[in-house]
Amino acid sequence: MNQKDPKTDALSANAWRSIGYDLDKVCTGPTESKENTGTCRRPDGAKQDTLVDGDACRDNNFGSQVVPLVGVYDAIFEEESTTAVQNGIGTLILSLEDVDDGPNDPYVVGKVYKTANFKTLGTKPPAWDGTDIREITDDSLEGADLSKPKVLFEKGWIVDNLWVSGDGRVLDFPLPLANITVAMPLVAGRMTLELDATHENGKFGLVVGAIPRAKLDSVVTAIGDWAGICKGTTLYDGLVASVTRQCDVVVDAPDLQTTSATCDGISFAIGFSVKGVQPPTTVVTAPIYVPKCP
Repeated sequence: MNQKDPKTDALSANAWRSIGYDLDKVCTGPTESKENTGTCRRPDGAKQDTLVDGDACRDNNFGSQVVPLVGVYDAIFEEESTTAVQNGIGTLILSLEDVDDGPNDPYVVGKVYKTANFKTLGTKPPAWDGTDIREITDDSLEGADLSKPKVLFEKGWIVDNLWVSGDGRVLDFPLPLANITVAMPLVAGRMTLELDATHENGKFGLVVGAIPRAKLDSVVTAIGDWAGICKGTTLYDGLVASVTRQCDVVVDAPDLQTTSATCDGISFAIGFSVKGVQPPTTVVTAPIYVPKCP
């Protein structure tokens, strides 16, 4: 299963290694993972390399373990999702407000919106040049009010032209996958985005956090339905069992890590790229997703 390296845009099975942050403040190499030292205990049945970190101690078992597992059932799901967004399927808008000049700003609010499909979907894709006008779906807002997105980072900041959404917190992050949006239930969740000196453009965006084992079923159900892997089938049960063995952090522990407990969360990191759009002004009713599975 190949992913794209965020720095080079090249396909690589090891792209996950450069995506994310050192969330648990522990560097776990092959030896530490095999001997299970310095970290939570591997779940029963987990492989010896399950706890291995990426480059610079990055924690991203979602990328290193879960994405390849899903790829076994749907080998092109990442490519399908990326192509769908480029062609105009609904995606996300990140709006940064009250941004000052200069490389540092102690207070920058971030708002995340879900967009509807592009009006000309199927006939003409978005231009992606800053002129596109996207509509916002009401399910990403409180009371269909554009000033009240459900994903709101009120305590963000900019340091050395890097926007940080704030300290990690619990949130359901809407992850677009082709024609569906999966709510990723994150603890210690946050976003970052590298901005240029003008603060007009950004690159190398990241969403990071950890998915509690107790909430993995909802994630697998949503992704499984999209891939045609229905709950209650042998395929689904096998996928759930495999995914739950990939836990590498402890969701209630300080810095998501302790040696005194069994790992009960999967570190999560996903990269995103950004293109400018016009400020959204229109709210539309979110489309009803019809599940593939009964």
